Amino acid sequence: GTAASSSEAVLAPRATLAKQVGLCKRLRTEIHVLQTQMQGERDRLDAECLAMVAAAREKDQEEIAELMCKRDAVIKAAAAKKRFSEQTMMAMSASHKQAAEQLENLYDKKINFEEERYSELQAERSRLQVQIEEVAQQVQAQLEREHKEAQIELERQLHARALEINKLKDFVAYLQKHFSQMKQSDDGAHDREVADFHVKAHGQLKAQKQVESKLRLEHETLLMGLEMMEEDRTIKEKEQQEQNATIRTLKEKKEELLRTLKSLEIERQERRTTLVDKEEKIASYKVKVDTLKKFRHVLDKQLREVTESLQPKDHMIGQLKDGLKELEAEFEKQLVDQRTMDNDLAQKKQQLVLLGQEASDLVDLVDQRDRVITTYTYDLHNLVVGEEDVKHWPQEIRRMYHAYVCDGDLGEDRLPLEGMLRKMQQVERRVTSLSVKGGQMRAKCKTDVQRKAQENAQLVIDVNTLRKEKQALHSSYRALLKRLEELEGGGGGATASGAIDGGPGPEIG
Repeated sequence: GTAASSSEAVLAPRATLAKQVGLCKRLRTEIHVLQTQMQGERDRLDAECLAMVAAAREKDQEEIAELMCKRDAVIKAAAAKKRFSEQTMMAMSASHKQAAEQLENLYDKKINFEEERYSELQAERSRLQVQIEEVAQQVQAQLEREHKEAQIELERQLHARALEINKLKDFVAYLQKHFSQMKQSDDGAHDREVADFHVKAHGQLKAQKQVESKLRLEHETLLMGLEMMEEDRTIKEKEQQEQNATIRTLKEKKEELLRTLKSLEIERQERRTTLVDKEEKIASYKVKVDTLKKFRHVLDKQLREVTESLQPKDHMIGQLKDGLKELEAEFEKQLVDQRTMDNDLAQKKQQLVLLGQEASDLVDLVDQRDRVITTYTYDLHNLVVGEEDVKHWPQEIRRMYHAYVCDGDLGEDRLPLEGMLRKMQQVERRVTSLSVKGGQMRAKCKTDVQRKAQENAQLVIDVNTLRKEKQALHSSYRALLKRLEELEGGGGGATASGAIDGGPGPEIG
């Protein structure tokens, strides 16, 4: 009964395993079909993308070649215009150079005359300066002599007054000494005499003080006189300096007037000659004005031609810009679609990898169970056929139970962990490969975008160059028109103003 139950327990998983094997085969078939479909879809999308990119590149190359041809034509036309303008400017610069040389010669003559006049004025100025210095030295010497004489006279008078004061002081000292001697000898008898002498001495002292005050007053008077003389001398020096300055100013005015008169005479003569030259040049200007009018008509015609030739180019540039924007939008749209398809393809590949891993795990499980069934069948056959003693069967059945039931459960417990680890490793490898492929695709897309951006930038640079050349042509045309109008409107006025200014005007070749 135990053996039958064991056989049923073994046969039941075998039927389950057969079902799982069939399921695995169906899954493998479906996976293979899906892989084939996805590979075909991927090849089709890659072919369409490459065809669209090739068509866009070919179209861009054709447009770029056409623009390059147009740019070369415009550059050649601009070079021809530039050469013509350079020839015209060279002719004008030659005429201007000749006029500048004439003006330079005239100014050199004026400068030489002014230098000679300046040297004469410098010599006259140095001579007058020497005379002024001599007169100033004479006046200074005379003032110093008068000052020395007054100082000597004052010292002499002060010395005489000092001698008189010393004499009076000696006399007073003598009287005081005599008075003291007499007072010591006979005080009582000579009181009256002493009083008389005292009164006399007091009177003499008073007289001496009056003399001293008079001398002091005279000394102060002399000092005041000396100061007044100094002030008079200073005033006379200032007046003399003012007179010298006035004389010098008048001489300078006289010389300036003479110089102005001579320069006016010379300028009048020069203007007479200049008027003759201007009259001769007016005739040449009229001929040149006629030539410039013809040149203006030619320039107007050429400008109209250039403007008419640039209008379709501007329109074409606008169309090219619009087409470029459309191409950029289409490229961005295709890039987004490509990224979406790449993401879907990556998800499908990941699903395929997971399904393939599950199928391989199921195949491994089926193989393992087949091996267990084979081993179990072999052991059971050996037990039934080889072991004749029925008593040993329970021990062998127990061993088989422990070997195929208990160990099988432990193996089943270990197998999911190992399968999970194996799945994780495979998933990591797949993720690494997908990240590498994604990086390669991103690099390729980035390279395409950069190339498109460079081509667009080159187109923009070419357009800007054409626009700048057009603006330069317009500006040169306006400058020539302005110059022609100045020559036409200011021919007579320029001649008159040149005659008034006293210098020849520039010629135009």
